[in-house]
Amino acid sequence: GMKDHSFLAGDEYSIFVNPSVTEVLCTATAEAVAMGKHVIIPYHPSNSFFHQFENCLFYNDKKSFMIQLQKALSCSPPNISNESLKILSWEAATTRCIYASVISKRDDAKNKRLERTKERHNIRKAISGLFSNNMESGTISIASFGSMEGNRCEAV
Repeated sequence: GMKDHSFLAGDEYSIFVNPSVTEVLCTATAEAVAMGKHVIIPYHPSNSFFHQFENCLFYNDKKSFMIQLQKALSCSPPNISNESLKILSWEAATTRCIYASVISKRDDAKNKRLERTKERHNIRKAISGLFSNNMESGTISIASFGSMEGNRCEAV
């Protein structure tokens, strides 16, 4: 169930390592940052949000990981500021989500143009599907309504 992890702040563990590059703004990483732990994560676009926090240490490869781990083991994590805590709050996360979901007038106009283009294509496709030429027999088939050969109508 739901549990407040703030009681883990200041516990005996001061280092959190998350080597993942697929989680995109991992909640566990955000919680570790908020608890004031050293957080060791890879340089990766999915972790770019965490660059703003002093207690996040980044690595590119095994060697730089070991350097960051030694750094984390040799000193206490910096105190997290109230400003950083606000950035990590659910309220701030919700606000970022709302702003990210806003569609600009430019994007809206582009989406409408794409929809009109798709509609035109679908209409052309539907109309062309109604008529098909059968060159060998000299008949023109009109959907499933029948075919015309000269002046004579036949059922398909």
